[in-house]
Amino acid sequence: MTRWERIFEGRASHVQKIGRKFLNEEAYPFYEEWEKKQWIPRSFWHKLGRQGFKLGSDEI
Repeated sequence: MTRWERIFEGRASHVQKIGRKFLNEEAYPFYEEWEKKQWIPRSFWHKLGRQGFKLGSDEI
């Protein structure tokens, strides 16, 4: 087992659970609306970031 495998062992499933819960509550209920508009509101990305899922640059 590599050093990184030891560090992240068991954490990946925890991150998956958090991500799945977030998507179930904050994305899936609005999926059809967002698809029609071909747009995802900025508030969704902010909520995602507050959950610890950082995507892209902090310099927006």
